[in-house]
Amino acid sequence: MRTRVSICVATVAAVAAAVLVPISAQGEAVGANARAAATPKASNPRGVVLKSKYETKTRVISRDGGGAVALPDGHSLWIFGDTGVYQRSGSGPWNHGTFIDGSTAMLTNTPKGGVPTGGEIPGGVPKRFIPTPNNVYMPNGSGKKCVQSTSGFPARWPTGAAMLSKNEVIVTYSMVCVTTPNGHAATQAEGWGYMLYNWKTKKIDHGPVDVFKPGKKGAKISLSKIYSSPQVNKGVVTMFASACVTHKSVGCAKGNVWVVSTKATTGALDKPSSYKPTLLKTDGKSNFQPLSISVGRYGNVLRIVALASITGAFRIYTAPTTGALWKLTKSGTLPGCPAHTGFCFALEGHPELSTASKTFVSYKNPDSGPGGHIVVSAIPN
Repeated sequence: MRTRVSICVATVAAVAAAVLVPISAQGEAVGANARAAATPKASNPRGVVLKSKYETKTRVISRDGGGAVALPDGHSLWIFGDTGVYQRSGSGPWNHGTFIDGSTAMLTNTPKGGVPTGGEIPGGVPKRFIPTPNNVYMPNGSGKKCVQSTSGFPARWPTGAAMLSKNEVIVTYSMVCVTTPNGHAATQAEGWGYMLYNWKTKKIDHGPVDVFKPGKKGAKISLSKIYSSPQVNKGVVTMFASACVTHKSVGCAKGNVWVVSTKATTGALDKPSSYKPTLLKTDGKSNFQPLSISVGRYGNVLRIVALASITGAFRIYTAPTTGALWKLTKSGTLPGCPAHTGFCFALEGHPELSTASKTFVSYKNPDSGPGGHIVVSAIPN
């Protein structure tokens, strides 16, 4: 799941700012990319906007993130990052109204080979999903808490989700402080943790548990400790982390991917000492190029879906097991990217939607409406 590991994305975002076309006054979808995305084939979506039942002709939702977990009853739980609601009167200009920092969630149908739709949870209206932390600090070393009064806001950004038991979903998150020095948003990741969400009762059964707690100096947490894309199998939770080591222009030329496994019990998951990451290896014919990653099991293979640049370049790596050598099996550019009004990010793979011949992904395309939207595309295997 997105791994709101877009911490790396922020590193290269500023480089691209000069080449981006300013956003239109009304935030409308603009350009050939947006027009092409509006006319997809049902079995081969290309940049199709993920819709919520809350949206109307005069009210839309803009958000990032977009990882999902298939539930036992046939639905899927989609978890998003920061969320904004735009409204307008008639055909007038869009106005940014409600902003929900951290996360929101939606319950959808799960159409194999299609684009889902669904409703906001818990009550049909966008609402914060993971509670806001109160132990995140300003990144300037002052020891002050990251709160509105100190010109920042704290958040728990979702990085992944998986079924831990019949009723509980493990949801992982990073803990960040978002500030706006010189009018530009800056993000400092300071901690990591998880919670257990009961999809039947729609309540949190355990947590949030801040496994790696932020320090009072607001120091960065190592990217090797921001775990995402949990996979649960035979009583073991396996998760992944990534970092770009060598940046090139607006992308990643070379980076690392880690894997960590621990017992699927709260006793083990709550302890920092349970997490001992090891590096994954490629077959030597290619490098990992991760600005962000999403890992999932597609049939009998594992796939790492990696965002390689903020212009929409992606890489897909495949292996039968985490310990095998990973092979680069697909590369290209996401439909609708590069965008005219911003950069593409929040790339997520979706095993629950994918077919034998296509890997379904979601990502944020800033051209897809006011504030940008999560869109879904199918990538041929």
